[in-house]
Amino acid sequence: ALSSLSFFVPVINAIKDGKKVYAMVAPAAEGQLGANVTMGDFKQALIIILSGTVGSLGFSYVFQAPKRRTLINLLGGLLVCCVYVLSDYLSDRVFFINFFPALAATIYAEIMARIAKTPATVFYITALVPMIPGGLLYRTMDAAVSREWESFMTRGSETLYTTLGLAVGVSLVSGILHLSLQKKKKI
Repeated sequence: ALSSLSFFVPVINAIKDGKKVYAMVAPAAEGQLGANVTMGDFKQALIIILSGTVGSLGFSYVFQAPKRRTLINLLGGLLVCCVYVLSDYLSDRVFFINFFPALAATIYAEIMARIAKTPATVFYITALVPMIPGGLLYRTMDAAVSREWESFMTRGSETLYTTLGLAVGVSLVSGILHLSLQKKKKI
């Protein structure tokens, strides 16, 4: 294993001497994120990040966002998915797992809105698309229609906390920004 620069010297010397040198590349992610993070967790996080980012990009295209804003929308989706994965790792509370990505999306959207001179809504909606609890809401309603009340209550509370986390994250940033802009206007 070439874990240090000093290990390269013998390999380079072997190549210079005409010896056959074989190399194998292995990912070094295992153990890098702590003892509790497995390769399965790492793969799952990558799937969430990639699929969510592509979802934001797809939503941007479906709703015909201007092409010059495609990269901004893509980066917003990427940011939200990364914050979601990190929040999910750090917390077991559904509210906070969804609150922090919404907070990040809204801060990002407000910054991009100032730069692009476009309403922030354009940016945070595309960024938050991966967070919409559509499947969770469907399973909640399916449990209600099937009269599986215990499942309905469990999934219903998870849907409620997910939605509240998103709403409070967006509202908090928007409210603070609105109040600060109002205060500036009075001065």
